[in-house]
Amino acid sequence: MFKYNNFIRTLVCTFVACSSLPQLDVQSPLIPKGLNVIVGFRTVTKDQADEYNKAGTPTLSQQSLGIQLGNGVYTSPKAGDWVRGPDDWFCVIFADSDKFNSAAKAWIAAKTSTGTKIWWNENEISAYIKSLGISDPSKTLRFAPMMGTTSTFRC
Repeated sequence: MFKYNNFIRTLVCTFVACSSLPQLDVQSPLIPKGLNVIVGFRTVTKDQADEYNKAGTPTLSQQSLGIQLGNGVYTSPKAGDWVRGPDDWFCVIFADSDKFNSAAKAWIAAKTSTGTKIWWNENEISAYIKSLGISDPSKTLRFAPMMGTTSTFRC
């Protein structure tokens, strides 16, 4: 299992649902039911989906290939935003709505208003989040467009 000293994402997920959905309609959003909200979507291997289901939450078993917003589990706002292999699974990540709504959140632009580049630099990202009045960047849900696209993702 990947060991990380600064796991910067504390997702408040209480339930993760992963299933093989080859005919998933990626244009139709899922509607949260009860007290859960959809945090986002992810495309993963069957082994990763099994690990998520076993843990009951997204897990970081290896360092992300790209860490635009820092090391963590990245999601997208709709299913199908991630490149999918023929055997990959679509995962829908849910969270308790009260915990999700009360979690600190930050929109992370590529640069600060002064022009300082912050993507791909954990120290700059943390400093930026603190400048927003958020005391603990490691427990902040981070939002940004996927680099090179207009789609938004969460980390």
